[in-house]
Amino acid sequence: PRAISLQARSLTLARYVPSNAFGDTDDLPAGSIKSPGLMLASGSASVSGVVTDASTGQPVANAQVGISDGTVGGTAQYATTASNGSYSFSGIASGTYNLEADRYTISGTQPFYKDAQQMQVSVNGSVTVNFKLTSIAVPASRTVPAGRAKNLIIVDYDETFYESWFADTQSMANNSPATHQLAKTGVVGSDEWTQYGWSPIDHYQIAVGSYPAWRTPDAPGKVWGQPDGLDTNIWYGGTEVFGQESIFDVAKSYGMSTAVIGGNDYPTGHITDANVDQISLGQNINGVPTKWVTEVENFITSHASNSNGFLVYMPVTEAEGSSIESTSPDSSGSLYQQASGWDDQALGQLYNWLQQNNYLSNTAMSITSDEAENDHTSYDNFYGAGSTGMGTTRHDPFVFAGPGIVSGQTYSPQMGIDDLSTNYMYELGLPAPI
Repeated sequence: PRAISLQARSLTLARYVPSNAFGDTDDLPAGSIKSPGLMLASGSASVSGVVTDASTGQPVANAQVGISDGTVGGTAQYATTASNGSYSFSGIASGTYNLEADRYTISGTQPFYKDAQQMQVSVNGSVTVNFKLTSIAVPASRTVPAGRAKNLIIVDYDETFYESWFADTQSMANNSPATHQLAKTGVVGSDEWTQYGWSPIDHYQIAVGSYPAWRTPDAPGKVWGQPDGLDTNIWYGGTEVFGQESIFDVAKSYGMSTAVIGGNDYPTGHITDANVDQISLGQNINGVPTKWVTEVENFITSHASNSNGFLVYMPVTEAEGSSIESTSPDSSGSLYQQASGWDDQALGQLYNWLQQNNYLSNTAMSITSDEAENDHTSYDNFYGAGSTGMGTTRHDPFVFAGPGIVSGQTYSPQMGIDDLSTNYMYELGLPAPI
């Protein structure tokens, strides 16, 4: 991923809300989501092996191993390695499979293990597939470098065109004071693009900075709205962890407090949500989502004693929904403008609270979006194909402000949504997910 030049009462356990309960399901054609298969096709073949540390040769216990036929709509199975690093899948049909292995669970200072894939493995009879995984240190604490942020809050405005918020004076450009207040104190990325324009997969790429190629051969359409290979069965199923390191894994490995709090459009199930201290997601409020702001404030307050800081991901999603997405972004008083205004007011409430409680000096804030309007109406790609030709439904805002970040500037080179995790971790003085 490309790094851009920027420098000059909470729950005790995570609660996962399945992504198939909300979000972009309203944007999909009827029949797009089918019940996922529970098992691979049965047969007499088997795959087994041992997962070891690439440096020491020692067995890696409690690693996740996944196997998939790697097709759109196909299923996968998972196993956990035993104390001797062994795993097995038995009773499967002969065929060609993709496998992956990883470990991102925290147990004291035992290391993580970076995910590895073995693609297109021919399985006929009994096959051995071993993995040698690269370890990643888990320091459990951090020292914040000078000029970097202790804390990070990522605000994800769903269904948000860059043009609407920063160029279209008939839309939100003159009607989003909190967003523009934050933008004046930091950098605005004017050419950030999602790869797909669908929230589950683009959310995943914000958090991970990568893509689980072993699991499915998704392919985005050249222009948003054209047929694509998005595997709705897995991205909306919410039942599988794809085995790639996320910003939450990195933050937690350095002792930070982590949370996902807000609206109805974040598929946490596909990343290792064991490293998210609190997950509180809910249906849209149809008004200013003050409740979500209060939950974020409560989380920050309850974790204020953590010297390692906090990472909060806040999906603010009042503009999600078929009725809202069926209105023009530059129609005065439209549902789109009303809902977007509620999102902006929520940001303003949170910003003011952070300022009043002396958090702004050590906290970075970012605004982004996983997609713009994408409900298969005349308002998709509302601002044309854009500079990339991919369609402006994929053209999203990016604002980043905080300690050491230059203020009042526009970053014009093209960047992707998969670049964000690198920049977020850099601002915290931490390594990017790998």
